[in-house]
Amino acid sequence: MKGEADDRVKIWARIRLGGERGVDVASEYGYRDGAGVAHVIRRLEKAAKTNRVLARKLAGLKLEASA
Repeated sequence: MKGEADDRVKIWARIRLGGERGVDVASEYGYRDGAGVAHVIRRLEKAAKTNRVLARKLAGLKLEASA
């Protein structure tokens, strides 16, 4: 994801949209294992329920991925 400053969104996209495994992404972002990555994703998705800007960003990425 070029241009994305938020690592949480990058992680989310790689896992949810790209199908990568959390354990494979973890070390690149300084997490010990996939559990840390799963926690980031859960918190991001929870935040998107109340943050419209974040929700729109994730929805837009989903649309791009399905195109």
